[in-house]
Amino acid sequence: MPPTLSVVVPMFDEAEVLPLFVERVRGVLDGLGEPYEVVAVDDGSRDTTPVLLQAARRTWPQLRVLRLRANAGHQAALSAGLVAARGDWVVTLDADLQDPPEVVPEMLRAARDQDVDVVYGVRTDRSSDSVFKRSTARVYYALMRALGAGGARTTPGTTG
Repeated sequence: MPPTLSVVVPMFDEAEVLPLFVERVRGVLDGLGEPYEVVAVDDGSRDTTPVLLQAARRTWPQLRVLRLRANAGHQAALSAGLVAARGDWVVTLDADLQDPPEVVPEMLRAARDQDVDVVYGVRTDRSSDSVFKRSTARVYYALMRALGAGGARTTPGTTG
């Protein structure tokens, strides 16, 4: 059965957080009660990320792993995952869990209920971010609002 939801996750040297990522994301997605896939794109990791991903695949059949030969950058890894995604809906997450996977069901529900193509979350607490990161985030979200006029937005403070 084809997946309803694809979760695309670019990864680069994520061995330290990977076990927690698998635990949290799998728990959320298994709770959805519908077919899903996780497309993990290893962006040429130099640590044990590829080994840990292959080990996770043995017990998590919904996990698909794409491996880029060399580090191509976050956006290239994200693009590769989006091309490979087979779900009707696609969510992107960062492996470091700065975007909480627990909001995925809420975002999927918002997309369906409001019949929109794009749903994005906005982090409201950026106190730990640098001035540069806060500035670029403001520009990014202004652009998203301009491009996706009428799109759904998750409740404030849910993700970034």
